[in-house]
Formats: sequence, structure tokens, C-alpha cells
Amino acid sequence: MMLDSIVTHVMRAMVRGTTAGIASALLTFSSTACWETHTHSPTIDEVFEIGALVALSGPNRGAGPLHLAAMECALEDARTELDLNGYDFRLSYADTQSDPYAASVLMNTQLLRNVRIMIGPYTSAQVAATAPRIAESQSLLISPSSTSLFLANRNDHIFRMAPNDSHMAEELVDLISERGHESLVLVYRDDIWGRSVAGEVDRSFTARGGNIISAHGYDPGSTDDFTNILKQVRDEVTAATGGGPTSDHAIQLTSMGEGVQFFGAAADSVPELADVSWYGSDGFVGVWSIFDDTDIAEFAVDVNYTAPTYRVNVPERLWHVVERMEYLTGTTPGAYTLLTYDATRIAARTLASVGSHVSYAELESALRAVLDEYIGVSGWVQMAVMGDRYDGDYDFYTVQSNGWEYWWEMIAPENRRVLP
Repeated sequence: MMLDSIVTHVMRAMVRGTTAGIASALLTFSSTACWETHTHSPTIDEVFEIGALVALSGPNRGAGPLHLAAMECALEDARTELDLNGYDFRLSYADTQSDPYAASVLMNTQLLRNVRIMIGPYTSAQVAATAPRIAESQSLLISPSSTSLFLANRNDHIFRMAPNDSHMAEELVDLISERGHESLVLVYRDDIWGRSVAGEVDRSFTARGGNIISAHGYDPGSTDDFTNILKQVRDEVTAATGGGPTSDHAIQLTSMGEGVQFFGAAADSVPELADVSWYGSDGFVGVWSIFDDTDIAEFAVDVNYTAPTYRVNVPERLWHVVERMEYLTGTTPGAYTLLTYDATRIAARTLASVGSHVSYAELESALRAVLDEYIGVSGWVQMAVMGDRYDGDYDFYTVQSNGWEYWWEMIAPENRRVLP
């Protein structure tokens, strides 16, 4: 089943708005090839099932099909790797609708079916919603992109493929300090991820002698256009400058896709904020919808909006994996798509090494043994005792324009450093 058919099948099966509808969205298919010309059909002695909680609808739906494509490629490679043993793999996936409650219900459905390893969900809010139940189970969860520090806990059955927010915050504050900003206003999603990022930026910036002027949390599900928050921010920056230059001050926005609404509200109603530098986070970077409105795109250029994203350094010998995913999806895979590939390969190796009928302790032990030796498209996946990746590096991007078109551009390499 190719990717477009997979997604269509999921969307038709969804009955939104009810718990029964959410549960009925759980679909199972045998993973097929990344290449349409593939003819390999192994002898199946045992089928290992891997769960997947992905967003195919809702605000985060854009990445869902890419994540499914990464899992497809990973299971194809896992099948080839273990061909001599006759193992096969099956992916049971479900649409979380970008909603924490839906993710929790769907994970419970997976656990009732005795799925031992699940990939996803992807946001920290969704992982938090599933955390109590997964910790009580005999299964484990691998999230490719959850980063909240509030989820860095021992023995919670949760493993995360990206470093937690403390790493990103340190790099972000490095750049903000290098550019000479002495004061910050923090604007952040009032959820488990937004509070984590804002708290780490606050801690790191004040530790270097910086001043936090104010902090504003907002409801990510609100229909508010954020104008009232931005007017408060304008007044606070004006008071801090005393009518002087604004170059010492900056705004740090921790948002996801709603960052577009923030920029739109500022451009329309609070244009004074175009005189202040803005910084983002890894939740709002490389978002191409920012260019759908010229005023919003121009505002991003005016404020020199700069945001970090986790960088995956693909070993040269594995570039063929990236090319295969690009062939399948028509787009170059981003960091979290590549981390999804590695998460799925790790899950497959783990199940193949011990099987599905083992205790949680045996399953985790097998997973950590796989991690000791696995080098994937994101390199060597080293995880701390809390289950979080503890190495990595980041790139920073800004919005650029030549007067008639806009694009995201990576800033100079000297503004990057490799984490220890």
C-alpha cells in the first residue's frame, strides 16, 4: 500500500468526535516497499507488530504522511536486514488528530492489542497524555520529537530520539547573547512543551546576566488573534527602553504553527514590534505557510526572525535512505522524519532480538543493547538514563527576501556549535 493510499484509507476510516470513532481509526497493514519495483517477499516465520501514533489531521497533519513514509522505508530495510531469519514486520498506525486525548485513547487501543513498541506520538503534550498508561504497561514508547524537560523521567517506559529542551535553549541563548541583547520578553504556549522551553531560556539567559522583562503564556487552542498579548509586550518593551533604542531588547516566541497568527496580528495591529528582534524555537521554523501572506512574510524579515532546529548529520553511506524517502514523498525529509526512520529500525531490531512475549525489563534491556550498536541516519543514538538523547547539534534559520520572494535560510556556520 503506497503512502497516498495509506493516508486516504485512514482519513476515510476516521469517525471524528467520539471515543468510538477514535478507536476505530486504528488500522493495520503489512509494510510494503519503498520502491514500487520491489519484489522481495520473505518467508514469514514470525510477524512483529509495531504501533505508530501519527497526526494525519489537525494542526500538525502536514508531517504525518512523511513520518509514515519514514516508517515504511525503515521496515523495508529491517525486513531486508533480517531476511535470513525469516522475520516480517507489520505497522499498526492511527491518526491522533493532533490531539492529546485522541493519542491517549489510541494508545490504550494499541496496548489492548498487546503491541509492545510504539513510535510516537510526536508532541510533548500528546506524550504527556499517554505517559501514565504506558508506564503501567509492559510496552514502551519511542517518540521521535518530544523534547519537554517535564517528561525526562526514569522508568517511565518512554524513550525520545531528540535531545530535551535544555540543549536547544542553551544554543538559542548563545546566539541571543552574541547579538548583544540584554533583555527578553518571553511569549510561549502554555502547555508542557512551551513551559519547558520558556523555563530553560529564562534559566540560561538570567544565568548569563540577562534580564527577563516579562513572560506571557497563551492558550494554544484559543481563537484569540493574540493582539492583546502583543500590545502588552509593546508597552513593556517601550517602558524598558525608556524611549531609547530597542536593539538591547528582543522577543522570544515559543510557538508551533500559530506563530503565523502572531506575526499577522503584530503586522496588522502592533507594527511597533517590527523594531524589535524576534527569536523562535524548534516548533516554528521552516514553516512555509508564513509566506502565504506578504505582510506576514515581510514582518518576519523586518524582525530578523531567527529560530533553531535540530540537525541530523547523515553519514555518507546512508544518504541512499534519504534519497529513497525523498523519492517516495517528493520532498527532502527533515530532522524528525529521519529520527522516525531510526526509531522504527531500532524498534524492529529490538523485537527481532527478543520477540514479543517478554517482560518489560527484558524488552528495555534489548532496546538499550540495540542502541549500543546502532548507527543510523542520525548517527549513534546515545540515550541517558532518563531515556532522552543526550547529544546533537542545531542549525539556525532566518527568513530572507530579495524583494519579491521569500525563503528560509540557514545563518553562518560560526553561529553553531556541536553539543558535547
